Amino acid sequence: MANLLRNAPCACNSGLRYKHCCGSLAGETSKGPNSRRQAALILQKAGRSFEAIEAYDAILLEQGNDWEVAHMRALAYLQIGL
Repeated sequence: MANLLRNAPCACNSGLRYKHCCGSLAGETSKGPNSRRQAALILQKAGRSFEAIEAYDAILLEQGNDWEVAHMRALAYLQIGL
């Protein structure tokens, strides 16, 4: 890959900036709640709402007070018409 800017959109079309996707520093986002949120959001943006809801549910089982995840879960339900 030629000279990618870290704030430019990632070339993999994930919808994330390069620095938060393929250009993340080693170990920076490999685990933890933020990477799981991002994975669920990527599923949701890809139109895979049912899988995204399952991913959000898994996060909420561990972190029941994560209102951002709860909100994104509700939006995924809205996207499928529920």
